[in-house]
Amino acid sequence: MLTVALYGNSLVLASIGAHIERRTGLQPVTIEAALPGAIERLSALRADVVMLDLGTAQPAPLMALWKARPDLVLIGVDLDADRMLILSGQPASALTAEHLRDILATHNEGAMQ
Repeated sequence: MLTVALYGNSLVLASIGAHIERRTGLQPVTIEAALPGAIERLSALRADVVMLDLGTAQPAPLMALWKARPDLVLIGVDLDADRMLILSGQPASALTAEHLRDILATHNEGAMQ
C-alpha cells in the first residue's frame, strides 16, 4: 500500500491529509518536522509520497532525502500562491484536489503491483 507522509502539522497539511484519507482510504502519517530526528523518522518510514507546507517547513532536508531516493514523490504545497510543486522521477502536474487524488491513486496502483 502507498505510504503518504505529511511532513509538519500545519492546518493546510491536516486538511490535505483528511481529504486523502476520506477520498482514497489511505492513512497519511504525520511527521512533526520541528522535533529532533524528524528527517531520520521520515527516512525510516520509507514513504512513497511526502507532502510539506512550503509556508512552514524548511525544504532543504527533504531535498536531500529526495536526491537520495529519486523514487520518492515530494509535494510542496504553497497556499499563498495556490500552487503545488511536485518533484518526482516522472512528469506530473496537480492543479486541484481531484488532480492530487488521481496522482496518488495512480501511484498507489503502481505500488500494489
